[in-house]
Amino acid sequence: TLNAMIERIDRAFKTQQQFVADASHEIRTPLTIIQAELELALKKTNSPGIKESIQVSLQELEHLTKLTAGLLTLARLDASEESLDFKALRIDEVMMEAVQSLKSLALTKNIHLELNVEENESDDGLPVEVLGDREKIKLMLINLIENAIKYSPENSLVRIQLSQLSQQQVKILITDEGPGIPSIIQPHIFDRFYRAPTIRNKIPGSGLGLASVQKLIKMHKWTISMDSNPGQGSVFKIILPKLD
Repeated sequence: TLNAMIERIDRAFKTQQQFVADASHEIRTPLTIIQAELELALKKTNSPGIKESIQVSLQELEHLTKLTAGLLTLARLDASEESLDFKALRIDEVMMEAVQSLKSLALTKNIHLELNVEENESDDGLPVEVLGDREKIKLMLINLIENAIKYSPENSLVRIQLSQLSQQQVKILITDEGPGIPSIIQPHIFDRFYRAPTIRNKIPGSGLGLASVQKLIKMHKWTISMDSNPGQGSVFKIILPKLD
């Protein structure tokens, strides 16, 4: 009886996951069409009032699009539909790609993205190689850096650092100069849909970015931790093994 109940729960859970994935996938197309139509309407109208309404609609549409993308990513990862493509890669190159893709966003707040890569002590002098899925690692880093930009004040600095931790491991640090995270909510920051009450209505977000990061970290068998104090910013640390 217990086994049968567990099987029913498992089937219901998988059905729910598939529904979320299917629904998220289907929603993306109409969202893209609505965005294109609104942007076209914005170019054609000369009315300040209508322009303002369209701009507000586009902002909310962007939030909904990000939420849909986050749901789809997590649903696929949960259902193991998106298997990881493990290959040897230069982690510094992936970090550079992630930083480059977010430079425009950082400029909107006049935030400087500082990338520091410590070379290893091997004979070839090149940065270390790791084993992982290049696109998923890039997505993971983009989520973390974008988060740092989002919660940092204007005219501040976000540091992205790669350094050797031991003979077998390296670490990635992402440091911001934001308001910090109170200790009472730190245990929940990787929970899905969780957003701190103090910023819920001030900074847009879905509460899925860090959940996706944690899921990908676990799938790579890496570790992630966070250190933060109110008024002193936050530091996210990823520890990953080097290739022999």
